[in-house]
Amino acid sequence: MKNLIFCAGILCLIIFFPQNNYAQLFDASVKSQNEFNYGSGNSTFESNVRLNEINTRAFRHFLKNYPKAENEKWFINPKGSCAVFESDSVLNKIFYNKKGVFVLAIKYYNESGLNEILKNIVHTFFPAYATKTVVELYDGRLTSYEICVVNNEQTKMFEVNNNEISNVRELKN
Repeated sequence: MKNLIFCAGILCLIIFFPQNNYAQLFDASVKSQNEFNYGSGNSTFESNVRLNEINTRAFRHFLKNYPKAENEKWFINPKGSCAVFESDSVLNKIFYNKKGVFVLAIKYYNESGLNEILKNIVHTFFPAYATKTVVELYDGRLTSYEICVVNNEQTKMFEVNNNEISNVRELKN
């Protein structure tokens, strides 16, 4: 069952990001040969690059917009940079282009992180299903959600934009 949920989540990301390569560019699970630790106490972060290689504009945006982030890890590749951190059991990935301009924020969480409006929408359309994963995407203007719900027989994945469900995909368990 866990493998099915994992595969469904990966499928969600592949389907949902066909033109946007940012999510696939940064794999936080891959350990870099170089790891640098900065700060002390609660104001620490790790990076696979030296501090002066992180774009100043991206770093300032991150500090201003995510002040509660702790122990973030920074990753850099030819397309830009990414800060990864966990806050209140929510995995966050914040993407910037090479010029340090904010591109995308992705949050991964379970049903407990859903707001009441989305919970009602999900339970109204899929009453016999349990919400397993939620992927929240924010591009600086709009927030959209990719939600995975399951029951004993099926797994369903769908998008929610402007409180409307679209692109429902079904898999047999």
